[in-house]
Amino acid sequence: MRALGMAWWTEILFLKNRYITEDKELGVFGAFKRALRTYLYERFVDALHIALAVFTYGYMAAAIVAFFWQE
Repeated sequence: MRALGMAWWTEILFLKNRYITEDKELGVFGAFKRALRTYLYERFVDALHIALAVFTYGYMAAAIVAFFWQE
């Protein structure tokens, strides 16, 4: 799995140069939405892996809490 730490910074750093100059009527919010959508489309499997890992560990923590604090 690739490191996800700095990959999303490039979309934000070059947001003005890449999106706002291409589509001036899009606006800042629209350009941010487009940058986020592009990032998620390119890295869908990585995002799915993170989401499922968070869900799995949350479910496991809830099961542990329910087991030890049952009456």
